[in-house]
Amino acid sequence: MTDPSTILKYHIAAVIEGLKYLSVDDAADLIAEVADEIAEGGPEDLFHGAILDGIRWGYAAAANVEIAGGAMLRVVLPGGTGITHEWTDEAKAQPQIKAALAALEVTRTTATGVGE
Repeated sequence: MTDPSTILKYHIAAVIEGLKYLSVDDAADLIAEVADEIAEGGPEDLFHGAILDGIRWGYAAAANVEIAGGAMLRVVLPGGTGITHEWTDEAKAQPQIKAALAALEVTRTTATGVGE
């Protein structure tokens, strides 16, 4: 019997590989279709939606940055709030990215005992 994590790893790799051949709009449509098909009307829909949003927005941002030669910054705040921003011009992005990273460095805390 194959280890479940090995199967999951294969499926994640297949999703990434498959998305590379779709336009950003087609990928968003496909992800929305999956969300509709797995919706159960309960709290798990929020969990599924967050994961699917991450895939959709991450792919869109990565594709746009790659095509335009820009930059992307992804920040996850305490509580799981994520912020993704993309710029089509890397030169315009650099001052903002440096400022964001400096602000994070000032407020950085170290978590201890996490995952133990």
